[in-house]
Amino acid sequence: MKTIIFSFMVLVLFGTTNLWAQVGPVENTITDNRDGKAYQIVKIGDQWWMAENLNFETSGGSWCYDDDPLICNKFGKLYDWKTAIDVCPSGWHLPSDVEWKNLEKTIGIAKEHLDIMGWQ
Repeated sequence: MKTIIFSFMVLVLFGTTNLWAQVGPVENTITDNRDGKAYQIVKIGDQWWMAENLNFETSGGSWCYDDDPLICNKFGKLYDWKTAIDVCPSGWHLPSDVEWKNLEKTIGIAKEHLDIMGWQ
């Protein structure tokens, strides 16, 4: 299920709570030091999640939907799996299955549904 979701969500990144130095106290944003782009983040339960898709330029393994840079500016880039793992901003990573399940529990998905494979 997570791989299918990944391909439609572009890239969901998870940050640990020790990132307060990078988190704006009011704006709830982080700034990617590599290119200076700011991204909205949101705290769900005790986890911080990016609230918008990453739009970091790579030398390969990323592209804009329909090869349209305007779509990247609005929705972020698409990444192949290897690039997605490597492209995360400092202190951020792709969420593990445990982190996904914690998110799902926090937003109210029933415990008995957490291990079901497929669409939910």
